Amino acid sequence: MRRTGFLLGLLGLVMFIGAVVSFFTAFYNTTHEHEAGRIGLQLDQGYQSAPLQVDNEQQLRLAIRMQVESHSVQEVTAAAETAFQARYRFPLLVYVKDPAGNILYTYECNIAWDACGQRSQKDAVLTSQGGSLQVTHKLNSFDIGAADSIQLEALLNTDTTYGATASDIQLIVYDQVIANTAWVVSGFVLLPLGPILFIIGLILFILHQPTGNPAVTEVAPTDTELPEVSVRNMAMAVHLSALIAWVGVPFGHIIGPLVVWLTQKDKSDFIDRAGRESLNFQLSITIYSVLAFILCFIFIGFLLLAAIFVMHITLSIIAAMRANEGRHYRYPLTIRFIR
Repeated sequence: MRRTGFLLGLLGLVMFIGAVVSFFTAFYNTTHEHEAGRIGLQLDQGYQSAPLQVDNEQQLRLAIRMQVESHSVQEVTAAAETAFQARYRFPLLVYVKDPAGNILYTYECNIAWDACGQRSQKDAVLTSQGGSLQVTHKLNSFDIGAADSIQLEALLNTDTTYGATASDIQLIVYDQVIANTAWVVSGFVLLPLGPILFIIGLILFILHQPTGNPAVTEVAPTDTELPEVSVRNMAMAVHLSALIAWVGVPFGHIIGPLVVWLTQKDKSDFIDRAGRESLNFQLSITIYSVLAFILCFIFIGFLLLAAIFVMHITLSIIAAMRANEGRHYRYPLTIRFIR
């Protein structure tokens, strides 16, 4: 069972790393698309067109970037301070054709503050009376088959809904666009399975009782060797008191075991040893949590925090169960600050 637990834990760790790699790859592919070209557009000027050379080995993606000025705004209530979002809606129709005039792809949408692709903005100067900002809408990706050159035809009309105006309008074509569906799906599949297998493997590895070598076999205490029930209960309390952190007590995972240990350690060596072991683990968990929090800016920190949360609860309960059996428990991955 010990080997099975190790293999399951290793598999879970590999799956967890695979999920991180999948999400990172999808993010990298999205942020490193190659711009094949662009054409300038003007409102209500009919169809505007331009030829472009493209790489047809991967997909293409359209994007539209423009400077928008609007006197219609939506208040953003979720922000810490009062903020506003400019509202706009410009009808767009795009035909992507091959050199012979055959339509390869058609895109039609109202380019709006709340619709059409992945929206980003910068240089926003907005008040309750309106303002201006630069917006970019990354639109759908598509295939063009064997064509290595395309003809863009685009029609952009006036905003008749909010009365917004647009200037410096650019219709951008990206090629070498990699489809990320498989990466995202694999990431969401591996993300929950990895930690689950890791925790199961860890539990099997810890709970396994070695056999075959009497020198290292852990022998259960006999009834005469068992600490008194009150002593075992107090040792259990040392381990379980760390869980008060998860009901909202700040630093409860340290304060709880520390209080129980300081007030009860003189009553029994068993309680004293359990208290030292628990505090060492809680201090180690604190360090790991701080490091994971720092890593949150690259996403992996959030996953590490989730793993630390599951590990903390699981190992605290296992330690309490061992204390109830009259056994001393050594937490894994623990720095021994108190000896």
